[in-house]
Order: sequence, then C-alpha cells, then structure tokens
Amino acid sequence: MNIETHITVMPEETIQILELKKGMNVFEGTLGNGGHSIRICEKIGPTGTLVATDLDQRAIDEARKHLAENECRSQIFIHRMNFRELDQALILSGIPVGELDGAVFDLGLRTEQLFDSGRGFSFHEPDEPLEMTFSNDSSLGITAADILNDWSEELIATILFSFSDERKSRTIARKIIEYRAQNQFKTVADVLIVVEKILGKHRRGKTHPATKTFQALRMAVNDEVGALEEALSKVLTHLKPGGRCSVISFHSVEDRIVKRFIREHATIELTSLSKKPIIPSVEELRTNPRSRSAKLRAFEKN
Repeated sequence: MNIETHITVMPEETIQILELKKGMNVFEGTLGNGGHSIRICEKIGPTGTLVATDLDQRAIDEARKHLAENECRSQIFIHRMNFRELDQALILSGIPVGELDGAVFDLGLRTEQLFDSGRGFSFHEPDEPLEMTFSNDSSLGITAADILNDWSEELIATILFSFSDERKSRTIARKIIEYRAQNQFKTVADVLIVVEKILGKHRRGKTHPATKTFQALRMAVNDEVGALEEALSKVLTHLKPGGRCSVISFHSVEDRIVKRFIREHATIELTSLSKKPIIPSVEELRTNPRSRSAKLRAFEKN
C-alpha cells in the first residue's frame, strides 16, 4: 500500500488566531510531523520558545528533521510525553506558571500512524497487532487486545457508544464476547471478522463499517477523553492573561469536550474567540479530504 504523507489541517487558521509575536512562549501538545511548529517558529522568531510533546518517537524524529530543514531558530524543547503532562514539560523547559502566551492542540492522528505504525490503528492493515498505543512502547499500558480479550461486555458496549456513538454497540460487544470464547483477539483481522458479520463488508466510497469501533478502542487505550480534559484545565492555568489556545478536534466526542470546557469557564476565566467552530475552507477540503471532519475552537484567557 502506498503510504500517504500527512498534511497539517487548518495550519494558517490555527496559528493566525493565536496572534503570536516575536519572543513569545508557545506550547504544542501534539508535535506530529511539525507542521504547526514550523509556523509557530516563523511567528515567535529566535527570541521565542517552543515547547512540544508527542508520545511517538518516529514523529519526534520527523519533526526535528522538518524543523531543521525549515531553519527554525526558536529555542525548542521537545519532550516524549502525553500532552496531559504539559505542566511538567513547561517546567522542564523553564517556562513558569502563568508565562505561556499560546498553545495548540491538534487531536488528529498522523496519516503515517494509520498506515505504517505497526500498532493496529487502521482497518486497512489486517495483519497488524491490536495495540493502538500512541507510544511506540506498548508495554507501558493497556492495548486494544487487552480490552477485547479481558473487559466485560457491558464496559466494551459503553466505550463503543460513548466514544464513537456506535448505534450497534451492544450487538458488537456481545459478538466480541462470543468470538473470544473460541479465539483470542490478536490482530486487526480479528476485529474485522466480528464487525463485518454485523455491519457488512466495506464498500468503495462508503465509510468503513469498523471506523467507529476502531475509534472507540483507540480512545480507550490512550485515555484520550481524560487526557484532553486534563490538558485543557492545565493550559488555562499556565496561560498568561491574554494568552490564547487553539484546539482542532476531529469527531463529535472531542468537540463536545472542548465546547463544554469553553462554556463552563466563559466570562470569568476565558473568552471564546469564535461563536461557531472554524472549519476547513473549500480549497482545503479539495486538496486534503481528510480535513473534512476537523473543527477548530479557540479561547483567550481573561
């Protein structure tokens, strides 16, 4: 399979709304290939500081290369950790509490993770092991196989519905229990066998029937809801008054979390920077169809 190159989503809108200037301190929660970081460096210049986190060492290596190729001269600190640990990353980088000028959270997967991770993120790679961990080291926590082989039917149904709005969550959960009574879940193909019996096989031009199941498993493995909620709370603490934060989400669960956070802290602690989420332009949708589900929300600390 030809592996597509990742394209950064809404790069100009994400950085523009932060109103970055020379010498500012900025945090990027998901470094990825460095698409946003390159633009941040252009804005904050050699007197500015960029602190970035990512769990994927391959992504970090790629980002370092891209930053060097684009002659990023800002002071850069890159930490291999989850963005929920942004407080530690900032302290390790010498940025005191209340001295952060801007932050970016791009919650999407790198395209390379989908097609070349070796960790089972994609239903397009049936032979990959069911890990789905953002970290390259799957021994650090639970894997998708652990969930499918060990969790209760009720808990599996709950994550399928809560994390991906899967309407057939109970049926899929029941079939998972039936399948594992005879077979252990080991590879992506095992999940496809169960889901396709219920929802049918993938048809060209249609959303893959296993999309929501894979999304829910990945979110559970990486505690993505908990990480996002914790990161938003911490970034509000670390931003200085007037500091801004951009968050790009890619499905309704994430967007609801961001929307609720902004609403609950509005007026007193922060100000929303747009009444509705910003979405990709028609031109971006044409050149990067993967951006179609992206929503950008941003806020400023009061």
